[in-house]
Amino acid sequence: MSQNTYFASEAVRITADVNILGTLVNANTITLYVTDADGNTTTYSSPTNTGVGMYFQDFTLPSSPAIGRWSYYWETTGFNPNQNGVSTPQYFYVRLPMAP
Repeated sequence: MSQNTYFASEAVRITADVNILGTLVNANTITLYVTDADGNTTTYSSPTNTGVGMYFQDFTLPSSPAIGRWSYYWETTGFNPNQNGVSTPQYFYVRLPMAP
């Protein structure tokens, strides 16, 4: 299984680093948007901050998830206008489990 492939009810961790010109900085707000293969978007507005500029969000896929390519991106705001931004969309795949 690829690192970017998940199955129903599996835990997913998505990480982000916030930086300005290569220096990690904390965002004033940071929000993760995850869109499933059917186009439904879930918003996570309280990711865990593990250190300056480093964040993650854990979630569990539903037991009957939309099968296919899912996308996600982060949106940040900060005291510095350079901290306001939207990340490039990233992707992962949700597949049906293999039959035994």
